[in-house]
Amino acid sequence: MKKITLKSIKLHEGLSQETPCYTATVCLNGKKIAYTENNGYGGSDNIHFVSKEAEKSYFDYAKECGIDVEDSYSPYGELEVHCHDLVWKDLDAKKLKRMLKNKILIQGDKKGEWATFGFNRDYIKSHGMDKIVSVYFQKLIDGDINGIPSDRKMLNRMPFDKALECYTTL
Repeated sequence: MKKITLKSIKLHEGLSQETPCYTATVCLNGKKIAYTENNGYGGSDNIHFVSKEAEKSYFDYAKECGIDVEDSYSPYGELEVHCHDLVWKDLDAKKLKRMLKNKILIQGDKKGEWATFGFNRDYIKSHGMDKIVSVYFQKLIDGDINGIPSDRKMLNRMPFDKALECYTTL
């Protein structure tokens, strides 16, 4: 199955207002077909194909996937939305990686709510994050963390892809 991916995502946080301001390379099965960008003001993403052949390969891919480019407000509408979703996923992954380096994350009561326990670098360096996670996981199982039910998910104990899925959907 063919797949659209983004490479070389460059976020320009200082320019982001309503949406992420970014640039990226759009690839179809690993081959560069376009560049995409968003100026961060809340408008749609712009797609610039590298050639007519690359544009045709996208339309062939869209047809194979059942994407009706004729029904869209723009022939690239579905691609714009997909690219934008991939940028958000990349941002979420980077944020989660940063958080997991020095925090314990446990699922809260409501969607998007997380109990977090942060640790300074010296504490992490002297005890090791793996050991800290193990101790807190045991406390969670024992029901010994500030009244948090023991059935809550601890993202630190999951494979990263699963933790990211939980982080963005729970």
